[in-house]
Amino acid sequence: VTALQLETTTTASSLSFPSGETALATYQLDGNGDDISGAYSAISTTDIEYTGMKFQPDWVWIKRKSSNEDHALFDSVRGIQRQISSNLTAAGYTTTNAVSSFDSNGFTTGNNGATNALNQTYAAWNWKAAGFANAFNVLEGGTVTTSSSAATAGITAGTITTGWNVSANRDAGFSIVNYTANGTSGATIGHGLSQEADLVIVKNTNLSTQSWNTYVKDVTDTNAKYLMLNSTNAINNTANPRFIVGNFSSDVFSVGNDNATNGISGTDTYIAYCFHSVAGYSKVDSYQGGQTLNTANQVDFGFAPAFVLIKNTTDSGSQWMIFDDKRTNGYALFPNRNVFEEDYSSALLLSSQGLEFKSVNINVNKSGSTYIFMAIAS
Repeated sequence: VTALQLETTTTASSLSFPSGETALATYQLDGNGDDISGAYSAISTTDIEYTGMKFQPDWVWIKRKSSNEDHALFDSVRGIQRQISSNLTAAGYTTTNAVSSFDSNGFTTGNNGATNALNQTYAAWNWKAAGFANAFNVLEGGTVTTSSSAATAGITAGTITTGWNVSANRDAGFSIVNYTANGTSGATIGHGLSQEADLVIVKNTNLSTQSWNTYVKDVTDTNAKYLMLNSTNAINNTANPRFIVGNFSSDVFSVGNDNATNGISGTDTYIAYCFHSVAGYSKVDSYQGGQTLNTANQVDFGFAPAFVLIKNTTDSGSQWMIFDDKRTNGYALFPNRNVFEEDYSSALLLSSQGLEFKSVNINVNKSGSTYIFMAIAS
């Protein structure tokens, strides 16, 4: 029997280890989270790398789920330190200690409260586009084509080409598009996909008063209609169209001349996240409320969902909802709110191929209401 040695901060630096072994960091049993050396303290500004993904993300969306905090969204096209928040109308701004790099198997954060505060827990949703080695980047068939020329990258231009950059993953039906306004209603922007977009989310990144304007195919089906990702509003109807639906195609989406999507020519800048459904992998669609309760796959995606975004488009006051398969089933986060996650398992569960409804909650299953969704497979 060997007697235990009582170590102190004085003796910790000379701890006895087996031959060839050392301690990377040493912590007091009855102390706080500070490493005795100071190199790996819990409050250190040393970057923390989030690993475990099988790809390098181009769009990272982070939400602190254990307490109130704004959403934090970053992408490779605007630059990884440029943060925007889905629950705010604020313009983009630089944060040097939030996300500092997109890595081959994840991303690296600093100690920013929105991404890595002491003793807080977070959810992070990540999308792969085609990187941003040049102005135009396309991933298709597993191969990335990148060029300073849109034509060389195989991307068709619209009428807006100033400030226009694209990173598109055609295999996954997802692209990130940056552009500068020309102030012309009916202007078109190349999205880099090979199929018409089913969902387009646009944010003005230089004005602090503009909402996240959102188009959903077959639901916001006229120029007057749009949704706002940062709002509980139902479908909005406006005399100043955000999107010009008739100009959408497999190459471009189209915008009006409102500040929200295409304001002052040469001045207003925008980021757009574009999606289309991919059989067996993703689905953008709608369903009617009043679905049968306690029936698995009542709304059937055709695949096991890893991520589901839902919004009631009929009733004002309803929340945008995110569910996923990495957190507890039925726990929701809200793109339009800065609040912590809430237990909605008494209203909705992810099921093996879709959704199972547990109640007629207004946010997911009110009779007579129309709901849009984007689901992505695990």
